[in-house]
Amino acid sequence: MLNPSQKLSIQKGFTLIELLVVIAIIGVLSSIVLSSLNTARAKGADAAVKQQLAGMRSAAALLYETSGSFDTVCDGATDTGRLYRAAYAYGTQNTNSNVCLESDGSGSLYNLTAAVPFPPIAERWATVVQLKGNNQYFCVDYLGTAQVQAGRGLDNSPSDYNCN
Repeated sequence: MLNPSQKLSIQKGFTLIELLVVIAIIGVLSSIVLSSLNTARAKGADAAVKQQLAGMRSAAALLYETSGSFDTVCDGATDTGRLYRAAYAYGTQNTNSNVCLESDGSGSLYNLTAAVPFPPIAERWATVVQLKGNNQYFCVDYLGTAQVQAGRGLDNSPSDYNCN
C-alpha cells in the first residue's frame, strides 16, 4: 500500500518496442496500398492504349475517305500517326513489340472461307502495341478489327496487315 506522502510516478511516451511495432504495421499497409496503385496505373495505361488505337482506326477511315490512301497512316505528321505515338507512349515502349504497318499499294485480299478473290485492295494498314498490365497486345487493322491478343500477330512482312 502506498503511503499518502509518496507520489506515484507515471512514465509518459512510448517504448522503443511499441514504436517499432507501429512503424512495421505502417510499412506493411503502405506496401499493400502501393502495389494496388501500380496495378491500377497499369490498367489505366492499357485503357489509354486501347482508346488511342480505337481512335486511330476511326481516323484512318477518315484519312482514306479524304485521300483515297492509307500511305500516311503511320506518319507522325498525321492524326493517325500521332494517335499511334500516343498509344506507344502509354504502352510498353519496346520497339521490337510495337509496330505500325502501312502498305505500299500492292497485293490482293482473298476471302479464305469461300476461296473467292476479292477485287484488289491496294491499301492496307495494321498496328499493334504491347500492353503494360498483362503482357498482352492490342491490335487494330484496316478491316476494323480491334482486339486484345496473346501474341503480337504482325510479322513485319508486306503480306501481313491484319490482326491474327
